[in-house]
Amino acid sequence: MPDRVLMDWQRAARTGLDEAVYCPGKQPAQLAEVLRQAAAEQRRLLFTRLTPEGLKALPEEWQARLDHDPVSQTALFGEQPAIDDAGAEVAILTGGASDLPAAAEAQRTLHYYGVPVRAYADVGVAGLWRVLAVAEELKSLKVAIVVAGMEGHCSPSSPD
Repeated sequence: MPDRVLMDWQRAARTGLDEAVYCPGKQPAQLAEVLRQAAAEQRRLLFTRLTPEGLKALPEEWQARLDHDPVSQTALFGEQPAIDDAGAEVAILTGGASDLPAAAEAQRTLHYYGVPVRAYADVGVAGLWRVLAVAEELKSLKVAIVVAGMEGHCSPSSPD
């Protein structure tokens, strides 16, 4: 298979959003080719589901130029906008600590696009007082992204 990957560099002009690079299934040589293209065209990129092992498989020159977060398994390439989360109108809430990877991916994606975010971790329904403690602050925000794996799950066979 060829190492060539055809990026949709015009996607932002058509849709308002850049093409993200979904890493599973891509070989390190293909990811390196995408990075080479982006560097040549002075473009920013968002990589998703890039594991720490996947990062280590890339040539060192590209590893050093990526802002990788192992929790969210995202990597940012190129100059990123400065973000001041103090003026955020978006909240990301997690039900429990096991939801942090999905929440971190959402936060890093929003930061890539210059959107400030307020993050609230471990405010699930198992401890209702935790979400009530931030309820007034949440009312001032326009968007809430709630990540709740098992906290959002209820079934007839559940003892709760």
